[in-house]
Amino acid sequence: MSGLLELKAKVQGILTDVFNVVRVDKDGDYSIPYESTNVWVRCTEQQREGAEPRTLIHVTSMVLHDVDPTSEFFRFVATHSDDWLFGHISAAEDEDSGKYKVWMRHTLLGDYLDEEELKATVIGICSSADQLDDQMKELFGGERFFDDFESTPDE
Repeated sequence: MSGLLELKAKVQGILTDVFNVVRVDKDGDYSIPYESTNVWVRCTEQQREGAEPRTLIHVTSMVLHDVDPTSEFFRFVATHSDDWLFGHISAAEDEDSGKYKVWMRHTLLGDYLDEEELKATVIGICSSADQLDDQMKELFGGERFFDDFESTPDE
């Protein structure tokens, strides 16, 4: 079994021990609904010239989408991007609408995966993104991940 397949199996086992709902999406990422947000966990392999590939675990949450670009919004993202123990935020333009998405991300080395570190990272991203989406929505508008639904899945 390759390093990436072993990592995916280990990550799935850890996530299903912690969370009631862990789905696998069409891209093969683990998807975890949490309050008004969703967290994705993706395992990848990074090729390195002259060295063995390394595995990575990317933990990502969409904080908001459809945010209007304003100087206050960009200032908030720039001055608060690293306020959390786990993760940082960034803004990305949706080319179709001209509005912005806010992402929270954190990456771990999969080759040295520690179960408690993964748990703490995913729980930290869940909690931080869930709090931040309310704060930023009040300040800048936009939509949270589950705003289009009456409740999160499986409630």
